[in-house]
Amino acid sequence: MDYVIERDGTPDKIGVPIAFIELAWRRYTKHSKNKAQEISGAIMPIAEKYKEYAPFKGVILSGVFTDPSLKQLENQGFNILYIPFEKIVNVFQKYGVDIYFDENTSEQELSVIVDRFKNCTVLDKIAQKLIDSNKKEICSFVGALELSIKKQIDYIFVLPLHGKEMRFNSLNSAISYITEYSNIPKDATIDRYVVGIFFNDGSQINCVFKDKLMAIDFLKRNSQYAN
Repeated sequence: MDYVIERDGTPDKIGVPIAFIELAWRRYTKHSKNKAQEISGAIMPIAEKYKEYAPFKGVILSGVFTDPSLKQLENQGFNILYIPFEKIVNVFQKYGVDIYFDENTSEQELSVIVDRFKNCTVLDKIAQKLIDSNKKEICSFVGALELSIKKQIDYIFVLPLHGKEMRFNSLNSAISYITEYSNIPKDATIDRYVVGIFFNDGSQINCVFKDKLMAIDFLKRNSQYAN
């Protein structure tokens, strides 16, 4: 993992992870889909482990990534900052530094490009120009990250589920049971609590608990998001 942002962490104690951000570069489209899957495979299990904190999932990509590979990450809830290869080449070119290469570029030519980069005396200016020329995309990504970190609870729902599980051998039997079911039996007991927290950044957490103490503990652990 390239970056993990924690809340209440110290040099001696692991805090609560609230953001996971991965960085990646790919030059050719044939590698972009595999890299997107690699990123997803690295972050999704960790984000699932800490889902009760609704962590921010972000990727900062550069080079060449296909629209389907970006869409795949977007559909999985990733915030994406993507700077295409052409934009980087154009910015370097404005300062007289040619860094373009492709599959036909020889190793000798690549060495020349590397030396050209190492000997460049205006890297600070190039870096600032890259930021300026991608300001809209950077601000959008940073804004989403900031909103996630500073998110507050919009509302909470608690759904106590009463009764007991009923099992049927046919669809018609199940349909008849639902059709005829009207009131909660007097002897019904709580089976579980469904608790959901919706945040003002659009994220949400949904959990199911077998007893009220676990549900209460879950809500207390999210007190940092309270207004």
